[in-house]
Formats: sequence, structure tokens, C-alpha cells
Amino acid sequence: MKTLQRTRWRTHGWIMLFVAAISLPSVQMYCGFYREFDNLENRPMAPLPSFQWKRPGLMTGQLNAYLNDHFGFRPDLIRWNCRLRMELLGTSPIPTVIPGRDSWLFYCAEAVPDGNSLNDYLGTIPLSDTELWKLKHRLETNRQAFEKLNIPYLVVIAPNKSTVYGEFLLDEHRRNRPVTRMDQLMDVLRSAGDAAPVLDLRHVLQAASKNWPVFYKTDTHWNRFGAYMGYREIIRNLGKSLAGLETIQVAPGRLKLDVPRQGGDLAQLLYMQDLIMEENEVSFDLAENTEGPRWGTLILRHDSFGDALYPYLRQHFSKIVNIAPFAPFDYDRIVRERPSAVVHLFVERYIVQAIHDSFFYPEEAPAGP
Repeated sequence: MKTLQRTRWRTHGWIMLFVAAISLPSVQMYCGFYREFDNLENRPMAPLPSFQWKRPGLMTGQLNAYLNDHFGFRPDLIRWNCRLRMELLGTSPIPTVIPGRDSWLFYCAEAVPDGNSLNDYLGTIPLSDTELWKLKHRLETNRQAFEKLNIPYLVVIAPNKSTVYGEFLLDEHRRNRPVTRMDQLMDVLRSAGDAAPVLDLRHVLQAASKNWPVFYKTDTHWNRFGAYMGYREIIRNLGKSLAGLETIQVAPGRLKLDVPRQGGDLAQLLYMQDLIMEENEVSFDLAENTEGPRWGTLILRHDSFGDALYPYLRQHFSKIVNIAPFAPFDYDRIVRERPSAVVHLFVERYIVQAIHDSFFYPEEAPAGP
């Protein structure tokens, strides 16, 4: 009898524990008794929908989105899933994050989609001849438009992280062909002569990376020193049209690696920025600029890679006007600004979208074999 009673209590206990376990997320959702890990997703969370009598089906979808975004313990569950997968299996449960060697993280832009990074590195998505002609024609058209306005114009393409640090990708990401889209475009532009003022920063950053880090290990972007090397090349090229424009040098002996800090945007996507530390920040001081900005307005059309350039470019230009990266040039506005120069900067993975002024540009597929 006592044995049967103990069995019942044990069964009831397990049932109560099970009910408590499946109820905890709902209790956390509405009471917030536990401080969750910060939500680091770079997007707005779905709001709680209001009931619509005429469209109940719409509310069902909105409610599902709300529950998916606000499920109790969601950030912590994602964090532990990422941590277990990364530390035990060496794989990422987040499609946009590719783990590499020595704690390097790479961005898989195709998973969003957000341009092409991994497939371009692997050589699996070459540009068609038709698409190459369209890109060349677009660049020539822009160049001619700015020539008529007598405004210096420069297109600057920053390399993908994998272009500079491909050796830190795992063996499973081996290249199928050595030629990338950037190689194709630059070959076409060189064969056409001085068709378009395009500054390719790949070789500059690859050379600089032999001495100092130029990209963050845990972030998509170049670090301060990588941005500085890009700035030097931009000023050197603009100096061909703007007499007296010269780069400001790094103060002697001031380059140094910073102490490790929390990881960047790729580590944050894994909710592991406190575990995967950033070791590639380079700090330095610039030599004193005694003259101050000598030039007026710079039109800077850029993606997120342009953000790190502002401290350097402000040494030369009294005003910098930012233009959205994928919107067509508004020539009327540009004329009103009376700029000293126009710079269009974007990262390699946007090579098609940025030149065509459209994030959703329908790309011309290459012909089959």
C-alpha cells in the first residue's frame, strides 16, 4: 500500500514539475521575474496585436510573430543554444554567422539576404558578360554626369572580410575558382581604359594586414586602422583633382593593440559577445592638423563601412553630407550643396546593388555551360 502511495506521489510530482516547466515561459513573459539576457537583434520586436473582428486571420499571424519574439527566456535559450553548438560542435545555429579559425567570425550575407559574401569568395556566382557591361555602363554614365558638373567623383569599394582574411575560414569553405566578381569588374574597367574612377582597396588592406589587423575578428567591419588605410587611399586619389589635399599621418610610435573588449556585431548575433572577445582593435593618434579643414562640402554616399571614415575626412572637409547607399544620385540636391567632391563607398558584397542604386536589383544570371 505504501509503495503504491509513493508511486502515485512520485507520478504527481513529475506531472507538477512538467506543468511548472512549460508554464514558466508564460509566467516570465507577463511577470518578468527573471532578468533575461539583453535582446541584441538589430530589428524591432513584433508588437502585441489588437483584435480585429473583420480580419481575425491577420491577428493570428501577428500574434504568432509576437509570441515568437517575446517568448519567455527567449534570449537566454538562444544564447545557450549558440554556446553549446559553437563550443561543442564548432558550428553556428545563426545562418548569418560563419565560425572560422582562432575565434574569427565571418558574415554570410546570403542568409538574409544582404548582398553576396561567402558565395562570391567561393567563386560560385560569377557575373555574366551582360551584367558586367551594365555595371561598366552605369559607372561611365555617373562619371560623365559629374564631369559635366565639374565635380570630382570617386567610387570606393572596400573588400569583404573574407577577401583579406580568407585563411581563417574553415576548410569546408574552399574556393571553387580563384576569380571573384571584383576581379571580373576591375578587369573589364581596366580593359576599357579610364572608364570609371573606381578605387579598389583590396590590395592596400591585404598589404597592411601583414603588420596590423585591419578587420575585427568578431565584427563584419574594418577596424579603425583598416578605415584609416582606406581614408589614405581616398585622399590620395581625390588629391589628383583637389590640389594640396594630403593625408594626415599617424603620429610616430602611437600604433598599438587595445586590450580585448566585448565582441562585435557577429558575436552579438550569437549572444556571445561577453565570451568571444574582440582582440583586433588598433588605437593610434593622428599627427596634429594645424590648418583645419581647407575644403568645403564632401558628398559621401556610403553603407556602414563609411561610418568609420568620418573622423578622418572631417580633418579636410568642413561639411560632410551623407546620402543613402542604394538611392539614385539626386543631382539637383548635389548642385545645391556645391560639393568639393563626391565619394561613393560600399563594401564588396554590394558590388551589384550599390552600382545599380537598388538593394533589390534583379541580377542578370550568367549563361550556362
